[in-house]
Amino acid sequence: HQEGVIDEEEHKMIVRVFELDDRMAVDIMTPRTAVSFVKANATLKEVMEVVAASEHSRLLAIGDTIDEVKGILMKS
Repeated sequence: HQEGVIDEEEHKMIVRVFELDDRMAVDIMTPRTAVSFVKANATLKEVMEVVAASEHSRLLAIGDTIDEVKGILMKS
């Protein structure tokens, strides 16, 4: 970066990769008790209500239990 071989944005990205390498998974995970989810067989209206009320950008779509993950919903 100092010699001009890579630009500033590339330099920032590389620094972030090394910072991420020092983190543990537990540091970036959402605790299971705080995860937002919807039932995979919920109606669109029910899903929209849960998504609107959630503070998370991603929600699990689950089957009968939270251990049965069917997919992930992303808020936009």
